[in-house]
Amino acid sequence: FCILCMVVGGFIFGTLIRNVPVILEKKSVAIHNYSELERDMLEFLEKHKVPPDLRGRVMQYYEYRFPDRRSYKGENIMAMLPDNMCKDLAVHLMQDIIRLSPVLGRTTSETAREVLNKLE
Repeated sequence: FCILCMVVGGFIFGTLIRNVPVILEKKSVAIHNYSELERDMLEFLEKHKVPPDLRGRVMQYYEYRFPDRRSYKGENIMAMLPDNMCKDLAVHLMQDIIRLSPVLGRTTSETAREVLNKLE
């Protein structure tokens, strides 16, 4: 009986040791994918000169959304944001249109926000 327990224990230990590199590799790939997503997001926000307070909100959302740093499959950064944050970002990105438009220029920011949301 003792020899059987030793063989079973050795088999279980060997199986665990064999799976450790696979688990570590998956974790490092997920961290790399998250870092790439974060870099793309920062580049997007800087390219469009998003104000620091909105940029901070977006970054906090991603830190909250991906606490274990795993990657999220998705092509469009704005599609992954919640509706309110997406609307705020759309208003910022479309500031030139709001300023040039005689109709949108006279509306409240909330109205312009909703109109821009419908346009996209």
